[in-house]
Amino acid sequence: MTKTLRTLVCALALVGAVAVTPRTGAATPAQTVAATTATTVTTATSASQAATTGGTAVAADRPVAASGLSVSRLVIATGVSEREPLDPASAFSLATTSHVYAFVELANPSAEATTVEVAWLDVATGKERRSYSLEVKAHKRWRTWARSTLPKKPGAWAVLVRDANGVELARSAYEVIE
Repeated sequence: MTKTLRTLVCALALVGAVAVTPRTGAATPAQTVAATTATTVTTATSASQAATTGGTAVAADRPVAASGLSVSRLVIATGVSEREPLDPASAFSLATTSHVYAFVELANPSAEATTVEVAWLDVATGKERRSYSLEVKAHKRWRTWARSTLPKKPGAWAVLVRDANGVELARSAYEVIE
C-alpha cells in the first residue's frame, strides 16, 4: 500500500467512513471504499458498500432527507465545466492546485425548492473550516457545486453535504499533498 493510499485510508477511518481490521489492515466488506477511484461517497447513517460508476463512487444505501432529497453524486474536482466536474481526484497537490470544487448531484423526487449545506472538514482537528448554503431549485434532479481554496498545509480533508435540517446526506474524503 502506498503512503498516499495509507494516509487516505487512515483519514477515512478517522471520519468513520471505513473500518480497518487490525489483522489485515483492509476495509471490512460492508464498508468498502473505492480508495483508488476519483472520489468516495459514504453515508453518515449506514455502512453501505459503495458502487463505483464511471470513476465516481456512489453510496448504495444513501440517506434520504424527510423531503426525499438525496445525493446521487459527490465529486471532489479541480473545476466544473458544462455542469460536470473536471479532473476528479482523491488527492490534490499544493504545487499544482489552488482550488477544489465539491460537485453535488441531487435526486429530489418531491421537486420542492430547498437548500443544502456543503462544508469542508479538517479531519485532523475535526473542525469545519468552510461552509456554504447552496440553493436547490424545484426540479427532480439538481446539480450544484461549491469552491474552496486549497489549505496551505498537507493533510486529510472531507466534504460533507447536509440537507436544510442539518442531516448529513453524504461525505467524501480527500487529501492535500505537497
